Amino acid sequence: ASDVYKRQENKGFKTLHGYLLKLLRHAGPLPHDSKVLEAYMLPFLEESIPERKIDISSLTSALTEYFKNNGVDPSTSERVSKFIVKKLEESNFASKLTLYQATMIQELLKSSSPKIGVISAPTGSGKTIIFFIYVIAKTLLNKLTKKELKTIIVYPRKTLAREQLERLISVIYFINRDIEKELGLSKIRVSIYDGDSPKSRKEIRNKKYADFRKIMCPAGEVIKYEVIGDEIKLKCGNEYIDWLSEIKDEYLFSDIIITNHSQLSTNLFYSFKSARSSIFDKISLMVFDEAHVYVEKSLGDFVYFLLMQILIYQLKNKYPNIKIEENKIDEYISNIVNESRLDFIFSSATLLSKKIDPNLEFRSFGGLKYDVFEESSDQLPEAIDKFVEFILGKTKKYYKKIIYEPYSK
Repeated sequence: ASDVYKRQENKGFKTLHGYLLKLLRHAGPLPHDSKVLEAYMLPFLEESIPERKIDISSLTSALTEYFKNNGVDPSTSERVSKFIVKKLEESNFASKLTLYQATMIQELLKSSSPKIGVISAPTGSGKTIIFFIYVIAKTLLNKLTKKELKTIIVYPRKTLAREQLERLISVIYFINRDIEKELGLSKIRVSIYDGDSPKSRKEIRNKKYADFRKIMCPAGEVIKYEVIGDEIKLKCGNEYIDWLSEIKDEYLFSDIIITNHSQLSTNLFYSFKSARSSIFDKISLMVFDEAHVYVEKSLGDFVYFLLMQILIYQLKNKYPNIKIEENKIDEYISNIVNESRLDFIFSSATLLSKKIDPNLEFRSFGGLKYDVFEESSDQLPEAIDKFVEFILGKTKKYYKKIIYEPYSK
């Protein structure tokens, strides 16, 4: 084992699974138990997380150019960019960035929509910060350009969705506190839509929901429901917040929707059968966190057909009275993608196939078999290209470029 360690020093890959098994070493099982053997192997598969040395204010110019390049006048672009940076600092969401985070955010901002972004970096490296900042920027761009477009963030598990919603609230709270006064824009509305979502406010009253999924305010108090006459409000500390919801009847009014692929599929099924508005009418950004779970064929096929159905739904709604000939479907879908400027972002710690030592075998993490690697080229790794093609299929051809930054460059 020491020889392996010497050969692979500083070339590891850290995972939460590995850290957990490392802790299990101290649980005292039998010496030849598999947990002991694996715990002693996995600590060698670690990669240090770079320090956050880059000030968040370094993003101001990239944000300003992003807004200017998308039709916002220069003075407003600069004002909004400084506002975003100030709120990121106030919320303590991100005051410092790693080089990888700063570079990836800048690449996403400077490339034109529609775009595909792939964030592939170790657990704990700050992937969520990258796509949250882009989500905030695009949401404010939609408000500035008077476009009622939405962002959908897809998580494979409800517990993860809840945790990340709390992180998102921690920064949106500070943005919404001053957005009307400083920018003259409406508040960013956020909702979570899953199997636990109550259908209406009446259901909240009848079931006597006490709090909002145990989610905490930035100050540390639990967000609670409060009944005032006929109204039901959310209270964060000493103030009421009107921009957050978990109610199914209200998610259509949100700018950012947190959900899972199963709920998207259910909603899409009813959207095809209903004349009412749907979240699929106006999507400008879809983010898939923990994207590696969709490498499994059944889930990957499910997501592929889900995305195709969303595009077909938009096609049907945009051209309701036109009989689309089969040989023109590509042309119409291309128009849909470009007009909506639909972006896809995929984020995962485990998307790449990696190699370390042919004499060693490592177990599978998160559905993919992992070895450890070092990226030595600026070219898009074949594994990333194949993943995007697997998920998006022919839709990939409507996008000029995949935005990707090697983590270990």
